[in-house]
Amino acid sequence: MDRRRIGALRRAAAFSILLVAVVAAACSSSSPATATATPNTPDDVSYHSAPDLEKLLPTSLGGYALERASQRGTDLLDPGRAFTDMLANLGRSLSDFALASASARGLKAEIGIWRIAGANEKDLVSEFIKAIQGSSNTPLVVGEMTVGGHPVTRIGEAGQLTKGPIYVYLKDGLLIFVETTDPALAEEALSKLP
Repeated sequence: MDRRRIGALRRAAAFSILLVAVVAAACSSSSPATATATPNTPDDVSYHSAPDLEKLLPTSLGGYALERASQRGTDLLDPGRAFTDMLANLGRSLSDFALASASARGLKAEIGIWRIAGANEKDLVSEFIKAIQGSSNTPLVVGEMTVGGHPVTRIGEAGQLTKGPIYVYLKDGLLIFVETTDPALAEEALSKLP
């Protein structure tokens, strides 16, 4: 298998992990999740299908160069029930969804931007929170704060989510979020986002 194909498979896995980690398998650290998301085959998928979203993501974080990529919802074969329920609650489907993410091997933070075309903006954050809470066996602490110059909703606190609290905000109809156990990385990441 050539390096491009291996890279494409790794990016597919990264997208699946990000999607599952944020909604389909947001779980307490004491109860592992079992949900999975499966991308289509690399020949069928573009890993840069939403370049406009990718451009909004930072290129570095915490001294790591970030790999940026994007996918359409229709590129995911099994995104998980919590996620598809969220879309249904918003009156949308996988064809309305696009995702861009930035991450690096070894970095304890993930950054994502979700676009759900046609969704009512006033419901996006609350449905996002509901989907994450619905995937957790532990009641999650949710609070409002300012991080990196953005007013955000923090979902979870230390120890409640496996990969750390999720900091989310809405900008121009986009759900923009950072998930990390490190508050300094959250501050830096959010300061670099629109």
